[in-house]
Amino acid sequence: MAELDAYCALHPNETLDFGSWAAEELAYLKAVKFEPKQDVLRVTYVEELEKLAKLEYDIVKSAVVIPLIHFTEMLSNRLETIISSPTINCHLHQAQVSVTWPLQLRNEVMQRDVQLSAGLEANRTESKT
Repeated sequence: MAELDAYCALHPNETLDFGSWAAEELAYLKAVKFEPKQDVLRVTYVEELEKLAKLEYDIVKSAVVIPLIHFTEMLSNRLETIISSPTINCHLHQAQVSVTWPLQLRNEVMQRDVQLSAGLEANRTESKT
């Protein structure tokens, strides 16, 4: 009660009618005892929309995503089978050779060019002496 006395001392001109305040509070609490039906319907509507969205997602997932995963796995297994076959391995080796062959040829030509240059330089040095 010390707080009430302090409040009354600070506001001497106010009349505090706690009896009517309690009655008003009780009337308010009785009025809001139940949620308004309108609010309940709004919340229910949103919850049902969320359920619908989840069901639609599950349908799409089962119709598209899961078959796509199975198709990808099947394709991957098929590609592994194809690539591991001797015929494909031979073709892959030939393709690799056909890509690396020009590089090897260029390196050999450059090495011969260096050797020829070194040989010509050696011949010049011998002929000068």
